[in-house]
Amino acid sequence: DDTRFFKFGVNIQGDCSRIQRDFGVSVENVHDLITVSRRKDAQMKITNASLEGLVQSVLNRDMKKEGGARIGDWSNWPLLDTQVDYAAKDVCLAYDVLACLRERGVKLTAHKKRKTQNEPDGTTETAVKSKARKKEVAAKKENEADNIPSEAQSNFFAMMRNRSMEPPKKGHKSIPRGSSSCLQGLCFVISGVLDSMDRNECHEYIKEHGGTFTKSLTKKVTHILHDHGEIGPSKKKQAEERGIPIVGEDYLLQLVQNESSV
Repeated sequence: DDTRFFKFGVNIQGDCSRIQRDFGVSVENVHDLITVSRRKDAQMKITNASLEGLVQSVLNRDMKKEGGARIGDWSNWPLLDTQVDYAAKDVCLAYDVLACLRERGVKLTAHKKRKTQNEPDGTTETAVKSKARKKEVAAKKENEADNIPSEAQSNFFAMMRNRSMEPPKKGHKSIPRGSSSCLQGLCFVISGVLDSMDRNECHEYIKEHGGTFTKSLTKKVTHILHDHGEIGPSKKKQAEERGIPIVGEDYLLQLVQNESSV
């Protein structure tokens, strides 16, 4: 939470929120390069909201990275040379984009956190005491943890590992098509990584066939879709307690295939 350090990246507000939620650490002085590039004084139009898109639009260059490194196992140490190269290019190219925007005179404004209800504004005596109390609580939690990851921290690292993976059979599997009602009455939650479809593709597939999807385990959920990566411990526990089956992408495809062959 030290504001002396400048934090920047692409689409990083979500990561900052998860760090706050899972570790109790407030991330300050954060600058999202997508937000910065869309300011009026940047005088540019971003159509691809990714680091690759920024590199093309701002630096007029193509990103060339080793694709296989992204789906490797980033939990092993030491990292492979391809992984180090992959990560280093992310950092260096993001810095080059930032430097170019600053050279153009684009003003940088740190991302502001939304205040929670009754949160002090930082200028009163109450605010000072509140901030000191937060640091005291954070220090206590760190000592109690004794370097053992909590469930929330485990969830965070599992999520980051899942994000480093891609569907291993993407583009190499036949996807059956059925009627617009063959998944009617079914509601799915995707956890981890599927076999051949990314989440957006699977959501569209479910919707196309009359099913619904959600991000959390509501009462309407009938199935959890999972093939690779990790399922959050809390989500897995809830599924077991409520008798919600955990099935793979092939199960979903088979449902559509069976209906279309009738």
